[in-house]
Amino acid sequence: MKKIGIFGGTFDPIHNGHIYKAEEALAKLNLDELIWVVAGNPWMKSREPLSAAKHRLEMVNIAIQGKAKMKLTDIEVNRKGPTYTIDTLKDLTNRNPGDELVLLVGSDLIQEFDQWKYPDEILSLSKLAVFTRKTTVKDTWKMTDFYKTKGHKLEVLCGPIIDISSTAIRDRVISKASISEYVPKAIEKYIIENKLYLG
Repeated sequence: MKKIGIFGGTFDPIHNGHIYKAEEALAKLNLDELIWVVAGNPWMKSREPLSAAKHRLEMVNIAIQGKAKMKLTDIEVNRKGPTYTIDTLKDLTNRNPGDELVLLVGSDLIQEFDQWKYPDEILSLSKLAVFTRKTTVKDTWKMTDFYKTKGHKLEVLCGPIIDISSTAIRDRVISKASISEYVPKAIEKYIIENKLYLG
């Protein structure tokens, strides 16, 4: 049986913070594998314009080159309609029978977890691991205690704060400011060559 981390997001673009968190999860949770799930049409971000899926997939693919335990899937991108975590977990459970799935989420998302589609079923299919920041540690631990009282497994990853956001990176590209300290060099090159985020 393998222990597999599921790391989903729009990754528009993927940045050093995402990569650090993925590596932190692999190490601290003793994962055998981490699967990056690039969102297709995420219902919670449906009002935000997204770059074409092919670009977001390729940027993740570039970023994880040489990282043997990291894999990429396009199952959400290929699914029609809004993207729901429960559907992805069902697909991945079918593809990895007998393996333990660990859903990796940010502490900002866990605060809204009860608004997700079928949250109890999500918790029946996977363990939950929450990335937290110092500012939200107290609230996150409260949420952890709440889920544990319901018999669900939940872990908290209290790593260093990585103060990077994809939104800020896109804004810097628009203003022609450097993004070299926020993304791998190959991702910066891809963004420039494909003229991403310039409108």
